[in-house]
Amino acid sequence: MIRTPADFRRIAVALAGAGSMISVVLIAELLLHWPFYRPMYGTFGLDLGSPLAVKFREGNMRATGPFIEATIAAFCLTFTVFAASQIRSAFTTKLFHLGLMALLVAGVAAPQSRGALLGLAVGFAAIYLYRRSQTVIATLLVGAAVFAAFFVTVGLQPETTAPADMHSSETIEYRKRLMTRGMEEFAKSPLTGDTFPNILSRMQDLRQGEGIVDFVNTYLWVALLSGVLGLLLFLAAFGTRLFHLWTLRPRLRKAGFGPGAAAFVFASLCAPVVMLIFTSFGARIPMLVFATFGLSTALLTAVRKGRRPREVFVAVGPAAPDMRVPPRAGSFTRVSE
Repeated sequence: MIRTPADFRRIAVALAGAGSMISVVLIAELLLHWPFYRPMYGTFGLDLGSPLAVKFREGNMRATGPFIEATIAAFCLTFTVFAASQIRSAFTTKLFHLGLMALLVAGVAAPQSRGALLGLAVGFAAIYLYRRSQTVIATLLVGAAVFAAFFVTVGLQPETTAPADMHSSETIEYRKRLMTRGMEEFAKSPLTGDTFPNILSRMQDLRQGEGIVDFVNTYLWVALLSGVLGLLLFLAAFGTRLFHLWTLRPRLRKAGFGPGAAAFVFASLCAPVVMLIFTSFGARIPMLVFATFGLSTALLTAVRKGRRPREVFVAVGPAAPDMRVPPRAGSFTRVSE
């Protein structure tokens, strides 16, 4: 059960630890051009077909690690960065914490997913907005403008035949065609959508070199399958949780929580809203998104019930002001740093 600040702290520490190990693998794959996990599927007789293809961008291998696809690897790793950013007190020195953050960000960059990098920027903006750090918010807004200009430039650049740019141009062109064809199919049944086999059979003209129709826009995919009604419900799943987390801020300290735990969950909900524009809703992505939904519900329940456990400081050890508020004088046994 997830009920106390200590529970959220343990989850954040576990995510940061798992993310650091995956980051090492991803960085090594990028530097060595060696997909460590790909041969394992053949060894155990798992034939996944085209998803096992090794992809390159600008001459560099897109690291996948234990994931099927590079974009999925980067998507999942962004959550570990948000978790690690809110557990400064778990490290003996600030330098160690910054070192871990640098390792995790490098891990997110290794798969070379632009959507994940944009999600990372949005997530950090959400964290500082939630914690009301005005200076950092201004800096991140400027950074967001730079990112937006970059994406617009990439989207408008003409096609090129240069080998280094060929894959990027093909990707951009495919996304444009997917959106155009998707909207045409959406117009045929805008309210409730259609079945996946019917949609797939009508969009065979988008079948690419891997032999699949890749729905690299989750919102378009949801709209095609469930229409406007389904898309609104999908967006509401994010929107309602973000709204309740935002309105929860004044009650965090009263319930024994600092802003760190809520900021971590808030960022983990904001980032996917952006990243799902650039990827499909498959493999481990739904698992992680739904787990984040559950984490937000647990946090809302714990704060609303006002649990303030007396064992938190003793169980965790050194005080963690970023995840909890200090106890009132005389309320707890003091633990020395």
